[in-house]
Amino acid sequence: MTPARLSTLGWILFAISGVLFLIPAVQVGDPLIIAGCVVWLVAIAIFLWVDWLRAQQSSDAGRS
Repeated sequence: MTPARLSTLGWILFAISGVLFLIPAVQVGDPLIIAGCVVWLVAIAIFLWVDWLRAQQSSDAGRS
């Protein structure tokens, strides 16, 4: 497995952990924990988006 794929896998696992924290936070109704989980998931989505953009740029550079 390449380092880029391992990095993406790590971010996906972080996202899963965020969802697993969000579920009980919603059940309990704690707005602070819910907000923290949402911020966590948005940040991870940004990191994954950047990784995806880098992968697209490297694949485009390989075609030139």
